[in-house]
Amino acid sequence: MKVHLGRERAFYVKQRYLTDLIVPLMVQRGDKNALYLIKNELQPWSINMEYRVGDTITWFNKPITCTVPHSTGKHPDWTPLITPEYWHFW
Repeated sequence: MKVHLGRERAFYVKQRYLTDLIVPLMVQRGDKNALYLIKNELQPWSINMEYRVGDTITWFNKPITCTVPHSTGKHPDWTPLITPEYWHFW
């Protein structure tokens, strides 16, 4: 029996797999292809988003992981530079 996750859910599962397992190993090993994956698979930080703990995105092509849930819709000026305690910079 095939399970259909739906397009949005499948993207989320793929993104979590890449950000939680594959990319950190590649970065740790110094693999230059990790930057390619980061640039092409992760979404950049943006306003009007709800970020949850564990969400990994990019900030100027560098991966960052959310450590405190927050909304950039209510606070569009809360960039990762303004709120570094909300993010883990790789």
